[in-house]
Amino acid sequence: MKRLFLAITLSISVFARAQSGEEAKFNMQKFILGNDQIVAVVEDTTITRDDILKRLAPFAQKIQQTARSEREFNAEIERLSQEILQDLIDRAIIVKDFRKQGMKIPESKLDGIMEDDLKRKFNGDRSELIKYLKSQNKTLKQYRTEVEENVIVSVMENRQKLTFSEISPARIIEFYNENKDKWYTPESVNISQITISEDTAEAATEKAKKILDEIKGGLDFSDAAKKYSKDEKASAGGEWGWYKKGQLNPILDKAVFSLEKGATSEVINIANYAYILKVNDKKAEGITPIDEVREQIEYAISSENARIEYRKWLKRLRDKAYIKYY
Repeated sequence: MKRLFLAITLSISVFARAQSGEEAKFNMQKFILGNDQIVAVVEDTTITRDDILKRLAPFAQKIQQTARSEREFNAEIERLSQEILQDLIDRAIIVKDFRKQGMKIPESKLDGIMEDDLKRKFNGDRSELIKYLKSQNKTLKQYRTEVEENVIVSVMENRQKLTFSEISPARIIEFYNENKDKWYTPESVNISQITISEDTAEAATEKAKKILDEIKGGLDFSDAAKKYSKDEKASAGGEWGWYKKGQLNPILDKAVFSLEKGATSEVINIANYAYILKVNDKKAEGITPIDEVREQIEYAISSENARIEYRKWLKRLRDKAYIKYY
């Protein structure tokens, strides 16, 4: 198996060192498709060298750019080739299992997916799609089959997933206690802000002080922001939302975290800008309560369970399948 991939690797990887000693460059011209050498047979599906090369080609140049030597390049190409072959094998046995169970993808669904692909990938231009298929040595029928198989694989994978209702409350608590460091949050504040910009710092400060006097005199902070602020959140009443300690400009950070909930700052100057901040709410640092992260925990557990069940299911399919390597 390893020798097979080494042969594939050496047939497509050519490094040529310039006399100047520059980094060796990958010769993309050696990526010649159309070689029908059989690599493996899975049930009634044949996988060829060409199938692997088509999937490998988009990654080869990036691998070449990051590889520090020909040996490292070949090793990465070989690793990726094996990964691609395994994926093609798994795809074949999943599709086979789907059809064996008598399931079908409605033609109307395939039509819709292909129409979406045409709009998204080819700007709705069918001639561009045909041009692409020719470059890949594919017919429209083969393309449709490929789309159908993508849907089949997705459907079969999703069938292995567990629902949130299958996760016990005890498991949620256990996961929460095992991963408390994930739920730690630093001190944070929810702020509103008024931004004043003038030609000079003095002019900005003078204007901001007058606005602050209006706020102290009873003008609602939100109304003041809508009327005077010069930033993107002005129309929203200056509401900027939640910030963790250390996320803001150091000067603003120091000011807001020294305020109590509901308090408004004095005028703060940074360059030619003047700011007035209000702390709408505060949260102390600590571990987020379990009820606030329950959905995240359910999703994490469900995803892990799905991965485990999927691997078990795929192993059963592999064990039963006829697979022959050449």
